[in-house]
Amino acid sequence: MKITVLVDNKAMPGLTTEHGFSLWIESGEKKILFDLGQGKALWSNAERLGVDLSQADMLVFSHGHYDHTGGLSRLLSLKPNLDIYCEPRVLALRYSLSKDKVARDVSIPLDSSGAIATHIGEQIHWVQKPLWLSAEAGMTGEIPRVTSFEDTGGAFFRDAAGTKPDHIEDDQAMWFKTPKGLVIVFGCCHSGMVNSINYILQIVGEQRIHAIIGGLHLVNATKNRLTETCHVLKSLNVDEIIPCHCTGDAAVDFMRQALGDIVQPGCAGRIYSF
Repeated sequence: MKITVLVDNKAMPGLTTEHGFSLWIESGEKKILFDLGQGKALWSNAERLGVDLSQADMLVFSHGHYDHTGGLSRLLSLKPNLDIYCEPRVLALRYSLSKDKVARDVSIPLDSSGAIATHIGEQIHWVQKPLWLSAEAGMTGEIPRVTSFEDTGGAFFRDAAGTKPDHIEDDQAMWFKTPKGLVIVFGCCHSGMVNSINYILQIVGEQRIHAIIGGLHLVNATKNRLTETCHVLKSLNVDEIIPCHCTGDAAVDFMRQALGDIVQPGCAGRIYSF
């Protein structure tokens, strides 16, 4: 399989950056678009990287935040019969509150939610529990929150007043089976990396993890959370960890000190073969 990072907070020279995330995944005969970023950098980056978005077999939304779900109507104008896989709560209204309690709308953009509403039918797949897309690939659906040290990674709410916490239950991940073990793909990992990994291992019945790639949302993580997370990753003997997007530079540095060179930050333009 091959994964191309189309959109990320950092990029190789000649590519556009934005606070967002998108991957182009080629697994067997399937071409999967995993998230769209904000929908701005995607198109120019895909063109420069030689990725034809009209060839996508499916679109997977990791969760319903603006920086992963933008520009869907443009994509559907290019590929009207595209299969879309997401959790129903991807459409929820949601906010992020700053330290001084200023609310910012971080919901899926109206352009994209409207595109989903008009696209409803056999080509919309609501994923709420584990789903095998093929013999080698699947999606988690909602991920159980089990650990005591992980949380959503920020002040997320369903209302602007900050009275209704948003647990981001629509957050989900993907897995791909390879001869060297699983390749696990995260969008933002709001369920917690350890929660997510343990759930995937339970679903798949595989204990080997070859690579982890994606946003890990450790930008606000405590030292205890980082320590516990690295302890688990070390015990699992993961071969490669590619933190992107919302992981945070300090968290990446912590992970590199704890786990060594298996931690190699990603950016738009990077291409990985597994």
